[in-house]
Amino acid sequence: MIRLGVPRLPAIHWPSVRGRGRADAGPLALVAAVVVVVTLLAGAAPPLLRAAADDAVQDAARTAGRNADVTAHARWPYDDAPGGGRARTPHLAADIEDFRDQAVGALDPGLRAVLGPPVAMVTSPTLKVTDGSLLRTFQLAYLLDERGAYSDTQVSWIAGGPPAPAVPSDDASVTAPYDGPPWPVQVGLSEADAAALDLGPGDRIPLADQYRRVKNVVVSGIFRATDSNDPTWRLAPWLLQPAAGADGVGTTRLGGLLSPDSLPDARLAFDQDELDRAVRFTPDPDALGSDTSEAIAAALVTLKATSGSSNVGDTTLKWETQLDLVLRDVQTRINAASAQASVLLIGVLAGAVLILLLAADLLARRRAQALTAARQRGAGLPDLAAELLIESAAVTVAAAAAGLALARMATPGVSLWWTIPVALAAIAAGPGLGTLLAARSTRDVRAPANRTARRWLRQTAQLRRAALEAAIVVTAVAALVALHQRGILPATPGGATGAWSTQDSGAALPRARPPSASSPARSSCCGCYPPLPRSRCGGPCAHGARWRHSAPRGPRRPPPTRCRCW
Repeated sequence: MIRLGVPRLPAIHWPSVRGRGRADAGPLALVAAVVVVVTLLAGAAPPLLRAAADDAVQDAARTAGRNADVTAHARWPYDDAPGGGRARTPHLAADIEDFRDQAVGALDPGLRAVLGPPVAMVTSPTLKVTDGSLLRTFQLAYLLDERGAYSDTQVSWIAGGPPAPAVPSDDASVTAPYDGPPWPVQVGLSEADAAALDLGPGDRIPLADQYRRVKNVVVSGIFRATDSNDPTWRLAPWLLQPAAGADGVGTTRLGGLLSPDSLPDARLAFDQDELDRAVRFTPDPDALGSDTSEAIAAALVTLKATSGSSNVGDTTLKWETQLDLVLRDVQTRINAASAQASVLLIGVLAGAVLILLLAADLLARRRAQALTAARQRGAGLPDLAAELLIESAAVTVAAAAAGLALARMATPGVSLWWTIPVALAAIAAGPGLGTLLAARSTRDVRAPANRTARRWLRQTAQLRRAALEAAIVVTAVAALVALHQRGILPATPGGATGAWSTQDSGAALPRARPPSASSPARSSCCGCYPPLPRSRCGGPCAHGARWRHSAPRGPRRPPPTRCRCW
């Protein structure tokens, strides 16, 4: 009857552990230094890469400027009066505020979180200043944000006052005939624009549209911006000062600010669809990041795909933005850079693991005599393995903790996953190689008495090791050559495996493989391309075969559309 003994715990001889540590303090310190350096690099590199990716996304959003704005447009409802003419809408400013709220409600919550406050704008077509002096243009604009209309909250009037309605309050809903005179509208001018036009309150601005129709625009007052650095003013900078080159080389654009009272008059001063109403959302660069750019781009694509068409005459929202293109472009570059950095980091970690294995092998050879003596005195292999493991774990854990502490001081975060392979290699290499050497030194294996046979065994082992190392080197060289020739494969734009897909998010490294049989030559030969005329396909195909044509028998038949060499 066979009785299984109860496994015993390894018997640790602590004096031997301390003695080997003191005797081999130099090699152990070298191993600890390697672990500290590699742990510092592996722990700090991923957070730094993530921070650099976030900075790249934010910088791309800032550089894009107005192209990154998310804009909602909508046509105006028709204002035809029942008896003919156009009806004045006194509550038009409230309609613009409702239009802004409608645009805010149509946004995805995740997308809305990265966008700034909405700004509603009403702008007129560009008019020509007909004073005959310089090539100047003029545009009327109405601005509204969460603080209210800019004519009421963001400017101070230094002369005159805000634009007033063109009709008394009792006739606020008056009807304007289609063929009547130009409808009067009042605007406010900034100090710089008033000085450039040399006009003051009560003066009429000489303006005409592209069809040479005169517009009746009167200056109600001169204002000064409360905060000229307000980001909203960048949507219409000509309201504060003349903008050179806004309408082409040699032109200067000026602007007039509308108020809630004069906005209905501006609607009547132009044709039905000449005024443009829009709501602009400026992205907050600080709220963007590489981890949220994919979701933001997907939300933008969905928003634009579900918006109304520009050629449909209704009041549905029509969205436009280039922020998704900006995010896609920067994300592709981030994916390529991340792939290259991953390859570099993996190479560094692989080199560090090999260095640790080499250091462990040298340390085991240095301890060969002591380990053999301990084994001959009766120490078991589990006992030696446990002693070496305690020593290796103490050195590695202390060194890894020091490396992670340094990484935490240098970076906002620490990546633990990349440090695990190095720590495991440092912990397991020394005990494994030391135990293996002790086992080989005391194993009961007969050695050939013939010197030639022993030399043959030794050379065979060396050849096997050399063959294995040569195979690894050849594989590494082939991978580097393939990477150099093909480069980082760019992410496929769109599709299931595109840059924004969760299946294959980002650039991919090329696979080092020779061209397969499914090459373009075979595709063209096998009829994947349209058939060639007889004059172009009479020669040999890519695989040495010829296009076969049957001799005409009776009615002429068309040539075959497929190569018969496969």
